Amino acid sequence: MHGPPLVGWLLLVLGAAGGAYCTARARAAPPGPRRAFRAEAALGWGMAVMAVPAVTAPDSALWARLTAVAAGAAALPALSVRRRAGTGGWGGHHTVEAVAMIYMSVAAVLPAPGDGAGHTGHGTGPTGPSLVLTAVLLGYFAGYAVRAGLRLVPVAAAGPAPGAVALTERPELAAACRLAMSVAMCGMLLTM
Repeated sequence: MHGPPLVGWLLLVLGAAGGAYCTARARAAPPGPRRAFRAEAALGWGMAVMAVPAVTAPDSALWARLTAVAAGAAALPALSVRRRAGTGGWGGHHTVEAVAMIYMSVAAVLPAPGDGAGHTGHGTGPTGPSLVLTAVLLGYFAGYAVRAGLRLVPVAAAGPAPGAVALTERPELAAACRLAMSVAMCGMLLTM
């Protein structure tokens, strides 16, 4: 990943936490939504792999290719899962997240415009259509993060507090996980 190593490590922690929570959720889920939760876990782990700072690898070009393959492999299951009841809002958002991961992975491997014979484009960032796509994705994930954050704001309790509920069955934790993943996507898009 481009950008400061500290940001990369923090994004890695966010992605790994999301992946770990979704993995636990998939293990505890009934067979119906289990596939969707596994795909969501794969997105979290793929994001964690993508966020590893390139400074940790001896060959940054090879590392970029390996993380692109890992992120693409993690995103593919999400593209094959359809929205199902009981998956907590699985559907379009995770498809956009998977496409964004594949886009960032490919962008990390491709040379910047002007690289090659003239070596004039080092560090120029996305341009043209890729700049527009990056801006659209950034706007989408920022909006989704705000929306997910507002859903976490407590409303006046309508009844007695729920009893002991497993962490994997708490809807607010799933919403917080999606919020964290959206914020991490914004961070990754900003460092492209």
